Amino acid sequence: MANFSNGRQQEPAGDLPPRLPLAIPLTTRPPTGHPRCKCVEDVLAFLDDAAASERLPSVPDDVTTIGDLGLPPRVTRVLDANGLTDLDELLTRNERELLAMPGLGPGALRAVIDALESHDLALAIDPWAPYECARHGVAQWDVTLCTHFLCDACCGDFVNNSFDGEGPVFEGTPHEGRCSHCNLVRDLRVRQWLLCTWCDRVLRSLGRSIASSRFIMETWTERIAPEVPSIELREVDEPRLVRRDADTIAAKVASADFEGVSTETGELVFAIELKTGKSYISGDAIGAKMGTFQLDQSDCDDITTVAARDGVPVYLFHAQVIDRVEPPTVRFAPVAFWWTDMFSMHDNFIESRTRPRETKIAAYYNTAMFGTLPELVEHLRDGGPDRLKQRIGDEGLPSLY
Repeated sequence: MANFSNGRQQEPAGDLPPRLPLAIPLTTRPPTGHPRCKCVEDVLAFLDDAAASERLPSVPDDVTTIGDLGLPPRVTRVLDANGLTDLDELLTRNERELLAMPGLGPGALRAVIDALESHDLALAIDPWAPYECARHGVAQWDVTLCTHFLCDACCGDFVNNSFDGEGPVFEGTPHEGRCSHCNLVRDLRVRQWLLCTWCDRVLRSLGRSIASSRFIMETWTERIAPEVPSIELREVDEPRLVRRDADTIAAKVASADFEGVSTETGELVFAIELKTGKSYISGDAIGAKMGTFQLDQSDCDDITTVAARDGVPVYLFHAQVIDRVEPPTVRFAPVAFWWTDMFSMHDNFIESRTRPRETKIAAYYNTAMFGTLPELVEHLRDGGPDRLKQRIGDEGLPSLY
């Protein structure tokens, strides 16, 4: 993984902030007795010491030559053929430089890395290597510096739950505004992490999802619950950014965003999958009208899985959330939401195809499948969930794509 400073270090020096650029180039030195204050000379001396300590790791006493590493003879011969006979010189090279040497392939490189690690040593960090994404821990070329305006609570949540304890590489001064995640007015700081394009996009979308979920709960409390007091709505899967690694992906379990529960028996009545976008479907025209509704096939599979596992109908909600500028960020403003059921999705399915500029396959639907809020109230009041449950029992779960 690439590091920002100028030396070929193995680890950031003890008192230097990790992965941050040095503000003063190590190659720039003022003349002796420069009229600038003494503290500048002290800082430069500190940077000299730090850089010197970074350039090479401390070599254990029992390892003085490349031969002491215990490398396979063929690897030692390849290194020798390329002029690498000195251990200190080997430690100044990075993986890219070794792979560029004739006869030294990935297998030999792996042997060198393993041998060095067995003695608590490592190759130099490649200053030209791709950066590592803070979320999924993989170095790739689209990883770049990404800026977010976050309150302390949301920043802490990202550090602990999304970025494996890795704090921002930069934090600005505090100022008041809407957090780009929770979207509440708080004391904010500019926070920057190294993120890939995909993870940055997911992080930016979560604020709208949170505003959307909040809107559904508020609308239920104010406009639906008084008409359908027999059903309580519970949010069971809050929008959050988890670390994307093999263990997290393997542990993922299909779940709905909301559950409707009987206030009398506590039994599950239905579940809801919520999607958020900027387009409207019908009614008051704010923004752009949606042509067709797109849903990733993986989300379709989650809906079917939840319905089969829990034995209840699953509804799909689409909430329209638009941006209203409130510098330095925006307010995520919910406008309306629409709903549909699994059988309507089946009847209005058009086709499946790969989304533009993506690799995921999405199912496309006619937006006529969606109903309005008044229609939802009437559906719930008249026993719609029970009828859908009975239909599923009679006909089986409908295919969604």
